[in-house]
Amino acid sequence: MALANKRLLFTIAIIVIGSAFAITHLSRYALDVSLHDWYDGAAGYQRARAEQARSGQPIALFFHADWCKSCQKLRESVLSTTEVKQFMSGYIRVKIEPEKEKAAKMLANEYGVIGFPTLFIVPKSGNTVRLRGLGNITSEQFMMQTRQVL
Repeated sequence: MALANKRLLFTIAIIVIGSAFAITHLSRYALDVSLHDWYDGAAGYQRARAEQARSGQPIALFFHADWCKSCQKLRESVLSTTEVKQFMSGYIRVKIEPEKEKAAKMLANEYGVIGFPTLFIVPKSGNTVRLRGLGNITSEQFMMQTRQVL
């Protein structure tokens, strides 16, 4: 009887651990999918700069971290909404996670990133502007603040 209980407990533990692992990875996948049409990382930033030289469009440069709850909220509640996606279609969009690669960390240092989330609007000519108060912003506030930058 004791052996059967141990086997049952072991089976339950395996199921719980496996479920937690799957949920963690599925939520990470969902975050990645929400900004699938954005350039990614330092290499994506270089492609965006080249595209900007050709098109003249401003760059929206989003610095984030996987563990950052405010970043997740911004991605889920603002950046991935239909209205913001449509609004941002006039921007070359880049997401950068400085903790994942050395070149991305160098970019974060170059832009003076000290916390997450941080989003800059980089016009072809003129001053780069950092958007403020992104931790608790609505889609409407985000679009209004971004319009004021240009």
